Amino acid sequence: MTSKKTDKYELIIESAIQLYAKKGFHNTKIKDITDNASLAAGTFYLYFKNKEDLLEALLKKYLELGFVRLEDIYHQNIPAKEKLLLFISENIDFFFDHQYFFMIYAEYSSKKDEFHPIKKHYEFIIKYLDMVSNIIKQGQNEGQFKQNINLKIASRSLRGMIVMNLIAILVFKDPSGITKEELSDNISGIFINGISV
Repeated sequence: MTSKKTDKYELIIESAIQLYAKKGFHNTKIKDITDNASLAAGTFYLYFKNKEDLLEALLKKYLELGFVRLEDIYHQNIPAKEKLLLFISENIDFFFDHQYFFMIYAEYSSKKDEFHPIKKHYEFIIKYLDMVSNIIKQGQNEGQFKQNINLKIASRSLRGMIVMNLIAILVFKDPSGITKEELSDNISGIFINGISV
C-alpha cells in the first residue's frame, strides 16, 4: 500500500475502534465509521469487504502489536521472576494504552455466535499461554518457582486475573481508582508469590 492508502486504511481502523467501543459493533454503521474518519463512504470498500472484515483486521492489528511487545520481554535473557514481572506489567500497560481495543476484545471474547472474530485469532491466546508456561518452567529450572505447578492452570489463571481486573476497571469503570501500576503490582505479587518457592 502506498503511504496515502496506508493512511486511509489506518484512519478507518482507528475510527472503527473508537465507534465500536462506544456504540458497539452492531450499532455502528459503515457510514458512521467513514464520517468519523472524514472520508467518503465508498473509500471504506477499497480496503474492507464489510464491517466483519474490518473488525477482524483491527483485532489482528492490535493483537500483533501487543505480542511484539510481549515477545520482546519473553526473549530477554533475564531471571524468570523479573521476566514475569515485566510480562505482566507490559500486558496491563498495553491494554491501558489501547482501552478502546480492550473494550472490543472483552466484548467479543465471550461471544458464541457464528461470527466470532476472537476465535479466528485464538492462536494469539495459545501463544500467550505458552509464553507464560515457558517463563514458569524457566523459573522452575532456576529454582525460583515450585515444581508441582500445573502450567496450563497457572497460565490460564494469570490471563484470567489480568483480563477480569481490566474488565472491571476499563469496561465497568470500577470507582476504586486503581492505577495500572497498582494493578500490575498487585497481580504480580499475588501470582508470583503463589508460585514461588
